[in-house]
Order: sequence, then structure tokens, then C-alpha cells
Amino acid sequence: MQPYLIHGDSPAERAERAVIRLRLAECRLAFGELDVAIRAVDTAGRTAAGLIPDLAARVEAVRVAVDTQLLGRLADPGDAEA
Repeated sequence: MQPYLIHGDSPAERAERAVIRLRLAECRLAFGELDVAIRAVDTAGRTAAGLIPDLAARVEAVRVAVDTQLLGRLADPGDAEA
């Protein structure tokens, strides 16, 4: 991945940043860091709302996947495999 993708402000770069943050939050779910995932899902939803449909769909696909895992953790916080 090119460094400019992290610091730019084009729609594609904003989408890429949102996906990266979601993937990081997904990893942190394994350590019980639910607050990180909640913030990432919320922020990604707002980011996707401002993107063109193709980019928004890419962000939304990852956002929904992470949100589903998060909801599983919130429903059963003792389940380490959710």
C-alpha cells in the first residue's frame, strides 16, 4: 500500500482509510476492544454516506461485516469466538 493513500483526501483515499480502520477494529475485537469497533463502524458509516456509490458500497460491505461481529460480541461478551 502506498503511503499517499493514508494522507490524501480524495474519495478513493477516504474509502481506503475507512476500510483500513474497520479492518484494524476487526482485529482489535479479538482483544475485547469493543469501543474501537463501535467508533470505526460509526465513522465508516458517515464516510460512506459522502462517497460515490462504488466506493460507498466497498466501505459498507466491510462496515456491515465488522458491525455484525461487533453485535455478536455485544450480545454475548463472554464468547471469544464471535
